[in-house]
Amino acid sequence: MSEDKKIDEIDEKLDKTEDYEIIINLLYQKVDLLEEIIGKLKNQNKLASKEHKEKFNEFEAEIEKKGKIIDEMAGYIATLDIEEDICSKTENEHCDKMNFGECEDCIKEYFKNKVEE
Repeated sequence: MSEDKKIDEIDEKLDKTEDYEIIINLLYQKVDLLEEIIGKLKNQNKLASKEHKEKFNEFEAEIEKKGKIIDEMAGYIATLDIEEDICSKTENEHCDKMNFGECEDCIKEYFKNKVEE
C-alpha cells in the first residue's frame, strides 16, 4: 500500500474515533509515515542534485574542449596569409594590424561577428 493511501486510512480512522489513546497511536503512526516520506524525498533530492552536478561537469568539459578547438583553429588560420583580410574586418583596438601571425583574437572576433550577423 502506498504512503498516501496509508495516510488516508489513518485520517479516516481519526475521523471515526473519539478514543484519545487510539488517536494518539494513530497520530504517532502518521508522524512515522511522514518522516519516512521525508527521508525518501531527501534521498531523491540528493540523487537529483548529484545527476545535475555530473551533467554540469560534462557540459563544462565539453565547452572547455570546444574552446581549445577554437584556439587551435585560430592559431592555424593565423599562420596562413589571410589574417590581413580578417584583421581589416574587425575593430579590435589591441590588434597591431602590421604584426601578422599573432592575430588569433582578431580571427576569433571575426568569426564571432559572422555568427552574430
